[in-house]
Amino acid sequence: MKARLIEIFSSIQGEGIYIGHRQLFLRFFGCNLQCSFCDTVQNKLPLKCRVELKETAGEYLLRDNPLNTQELLKIVTLFPVKLHHSVSLTGGEPLLHHKFLKKFLPAFREETGLEIFLETNGTLIEELKELLPWIDYIAMDFKLPHLLGGDNYLKQHLEFLTLSLQKKVFVKIVVTGDSSKEELMEYIRAVRDVSSSVPVVLQPVTAKTDSLGISNSYLMELHSSSLKILSGVRVIPQTHIIMGYL
Repeated sequence: MKARLIEIFSSIQGEGIYIGHRQLFLRFFGCNLQCSFCDTVQNKLPLKCRVELKETAGEYLLRDNPLNTQELLKIVTLFPVKLHHSVSLTGGEPLLHHKFLKKFLPAFREETGLEIFLETNGTLIEELKELLPWIDYIAMDFKLPHLLGGDNYLKQHLEFLTLSLQKKVFVKIVVTGDSSKEELMEYIRAVRDVSSSVPVVLQPVTAKTDSLGISNSYLMELHSSSLKILSGVRVIPQTHIIMGYL
């Protein structure tokens, strides 16, 4: 079993409630959605996987794709894994590689003892079921329809969230200046109806100019309305972009 990865690197988690933790990132290729704000190139098949040689130094080793389980294990153990909070499975959508991960994650756990942090768009429910025993943290998106050309995945998100309650889970919702307050409130209520204890992060989209693609006043308005429904809602931008990290 093999998988294509875009890059492997050590960095600071820049999104969500675990912001600031050191993580080992495995960025997988491919996604089942097309978000208008996506900052990861997913339309070109990566013949090579970029492996960071030294943190923030911009030096990389290129490894042939796809990688098998043993090859990936050898690569990740080159990093000082004990310095890391967890390994982040990110993408794209890592659950597209669930068959590979079903073999890799138990071997990785046995080899390193490191916890597993899944970053996901929250739509691939059956794939999550297969991997749930080896996952510790789930950072899942609730995708607002206007950012997906009108496609609505709320039903899938709710089923995915219900399953994810077995783990440490939080929900992230990207908002822009075009986000509808009514649409967002529908999604906030949906989270509350599953569990009022699940943390929710409103993440203002970062424009190509590294500025927020939403005004401060509208962001505050969305946050205020959200807090009237669910007290655990907070606003957190993409801090790794601000810091210039991967």
